[in-house]
Amino acid sequence: MAETYPVPTPPENPVLAKLVGAGAANAIALRGYIAPSTARGRVSLYPRLDDLSNSVEIASSDILHFEAVPESVLPYGAVIVWLKKDAEITRRRVETVRAVPRADRVEVRAGRLRIFRGANVPPPPPCETGPPGPFPCESHGDPRE
Repeated sequence: MAETYPVPTPPENPVLAKLVGAGAANAIALRGYIAPSTARGRVSLYPRLDDLSNSVEIASSDILHFEAVPESVLPYGAVIVWLKKDAEITRRRVETVRAVPRADRVEVRAGRLRIFRGANVPPPPPCETGPPGPFPCESHGDPRE
């Protein structure tokens, strides 16, 4: 009779066991750095520390699990966050833009109104209907109506 040997069973990954137990088979995974949010019940997650202009906002209730990322992968306390598949993620991006006037545009101002039009386009003719109002082309209609 042949001898039977016990079959070794490798240990389960503890993080994976928690995720499967939480029903995270189709979860969304994000990694980065947690910061406080300005909204109650939400968390801000920044993907990088060297560029704070990009972040995402997630509801705390959408977080299934989170774990610290090893320092060798992402230093300074990064985490990986697993979210529900249908989690609402709000992306934030801060950008500074400097407007430079174009040579082929002319700025026209009237009170608080600023309009840029082509430099070679003549202005529209003045409005010829109705009595003059506060705006050049405003028509007040027939006062008997």
